[in-house]
Amino acid sequence: MTHAVHTSGDMASSLSSSVHAAFAVDVYPNEYFRYIPNADTPETWLSVGDVAGTTYYAGDFVGNDFSQVYVIEFTLNELHTLDTVTGVATTIGASTPISGHMWTGATGAADGTLYASSTDEAQSYLYTVDITSGTATVIGQITNAPTIIDIAINADGEMYGVDISADNLVRIDPATGAGTVIGSIGFDADYAQGMDFEPVSGILYLAAYNRTAGRGELRIANTATGSSSLVGAFPDGAETDALAFTPAPSQFLQNPGFEDGWPRWDADGAPFLSSTSHSGSWSANLSGEECWVWQYVHIPSDAQDVTFGYWISGVSSDSEWDNDILIGGIWDLTRQTNYVDVRYGMTYVYHSPGVWKNKLYRLQADELANVAGQWGGGRLSTHSGLESGISQDEHSLYRRCYPVRDETYL
Repeated sequence: MTHAVHTSGDMASSLSSSVHAAFAVDVYPNEYFRYIPNADTPETWLSVGDVAGTTYYAGDFVGNDFSQVYVIEFTLNELHTLDTVTGVATTIGASTPISGHMWTGATGAADGTLYASSTDEAQSYLYTVDITSGTATVIGQITNAPTIIDIAINADGEMYGVDISADNLVRIDPATGAGTVIGSIGFDADYAQGMDFEPVSGILYLAAYNRTAGRGELRIANTATGSSSLVGAFPDGAETDALAFTPAPSQFLQNPGFEDGWPRWDADGAPFLSSTSHSGSWSANLSGEECWVWQYVHIPSDAQDVTFGYWISGVSSDSEWDNDILIGGIWDLTRQTNYVDVRYGMTYVYHSPGVWKNKLYRLQADELANVAGQWGGGRLSTHSGLESGISQDEHSLYRRCYPVRDETYL
């Protein structure tokens, strides 16, 4: 049975969005290069590549190149790059701090300069690093900050760092290294710490490790006062470093959270709107055999990376979950050929009714080749029957294009 819904005659168009996306290195306990599609929900990230056995405690994008993150290998004193599509590491060359010092941070400026910081826990120093050779050149001592753990520079050339000996945010002169204490960050920072400015909003984010809470957290720092506020914890409370933000994504799907009801959506199998939602007022409730929702989307031919996702929650507890499957993916316009087909078992959903779970999937290279340049549709459907039903909300799809990153949140 077809659910009677309004279908718009035009395809989904690009809309502006406040979503902020970033890459980072999960240095402990998992040792993975990660992609965070939405900084508002740092508890959800994707694995880009395995970096086991490395110590990438400093890193950032440089200039307008968002295809690779420049990282300094702490143990080897080398400059590497991490490919944002594959996660593959490439060695550039030796990067050596002054005697007795260890690398702690790095930040890329809009003019193509890579800055780095080091400390011996008594003094901190600022450097430039040649991105073609790895050679480090001392700028000067970062005064009033004996233990700078990371640095970040914004689009206006204003540089800041975190001194974990006093848990202060420090303003740093990029020409001399001179440091001016702004104020306390408001938590006990320890171990690896990352930081970066989101390039469009100018927000300074901290990939913090909060010793009191015993976990890694994403926080926002106030550059006027030094204080910081919690956004959320990283998965497994991971110690996270080399935080590197991409340009702000834009939204592709219209009405992704059903706030305007059914316009822009096709459906089958009688899904219905529910006031039980992850955010906003509405979600779509799916149950039974072959119940689905769909929206048209165009994947640009220059897309280099595509990720889709949505939030789901079980309506009630159900022990008969063995054969219940939720399918997410991208189909062609006939809805007969699926370019991407990702199936999720319902064990967690049924065992934790009312708890929302963010499901994300990053397309493999062969899947991306199939969808790039195509018109199709994002679809979420049930299979084998969901007896108790699920609610689903906030569909998303992100795409990245090079050389300047243009991400789309769908």
